[in-house]
Amino acid sequence: MARLAGVSEATVSRALAGKLCVRAETRARVITAAKKLRYVPNVAARTLASGVGRTIGVVFPDSRDAVFLEGIHTIISRAASDGYETIVRFAPLQPGGDTVAVRALAAFQVAGILAMFSAGDDERRRIVRWARDQSMPLVGIAGIPFAIGDHIAVDYEHVYRRLFEGVLGDGLRRVAAVLSQTYAKTALSELVRQQWDAAVRSMSVSDAELAVLEIQVGTDDAQNALQSLQARWRTPFAIVAPASLVIGDLIRGASKTNLRIPNDLVLAGGLHWMHAGYSGSRNAWCIDWSIDLIARIALQHLRRLISDGYVGEQVSTVVKPRIVRLGELETEASEGPVTVLA
Repeated sequence: MARLAGVSEATVSRALAGKLCVRAETRARVITAAKKLRYVPNVAARTLASGVGRTIGVVFPDSRDAVFLEGIHTIISRAASDGYETIVRFAPLQPGGDTVAVRALAAFQVAGILAMFSAGDDERRRIVRWARDQSMPLVGIAGIPFAIGDHIAVDYEHVYRRLFEGVLGDGLRRVAAVLSQTYAKTALSELVRQQWDAAVRSMSVSDAELAVLEIQVGTDDAQNALQSLQARWRTPFAIVAPASLVIGDLIRGASKTNLRIPNDLVLAGGLHWMHAGYSGSRNAWCIDWSIDLIARIALQHLRRLISDGYVGEQVSTVVKPRIVRLGELETEASEGPVTVLA
């Protein structure tokens, strides 16, 4: 390869390793030579030589929700472009599921772990402390910020406030916030009530009522919750549920009841594609954010931990997505790229 590219063996090694000290034109010659020679890197040999593995572990909730499938594909693709192989482990949606998945990946001696947490606060803290004890680079992706460890979080104060203001502005006065039982065990439950109070004040509304419900994802809980709310209010109402797993269950649950979307029930939250299946969806309030963006930020965190050595310092990034009507996204998509961060 070195002879074909007209460079030294050391330069070939640096170019294939993605080192920034190699000029772009030199890297291009090396890559061209590698393709001509059908070069395939020996990952095991590289690990033995450098002492640093090039395989990372990825933990995802054990769900067939399309948003997670998109996330898996994005992270694997981005990791590959950075020179990393990936091992994916699905965590059962039950207490202890994330712990089992993280420890299983660590047993493969991966260089680091990227975990999309579904666990509550206590379990996440235990996982982060365990990873520190093992000197295992770990970056978490979670719905809300948590106290320790490197992580990427969504600004749920912003998300809930804007969703509540949206449905109140549409004239709805009966609103339910539906949480998964996992996230109900975090600080999210109190955050929801705080942002409801803030939204009611900002909209100058005096006759609005909020119900906060918990459901177990993947069961009949969503359908039962809808029937309970229908009997309680007997009037059109809104459900605010940013989490894609929850709102997916609610959409399926509504199809099994006599609740018509959006005539009897308005769903606010979830990603834009989740609202495409029912009439009136152009007015649905949804979350405009990019799985690709989250994957890129998370992998940057993990690469830094792997390359610099794991020191256990907290570095957090909070993503603030836009809250828009689906119709606005459709219009913007026809005109050009959508801005993801507010």
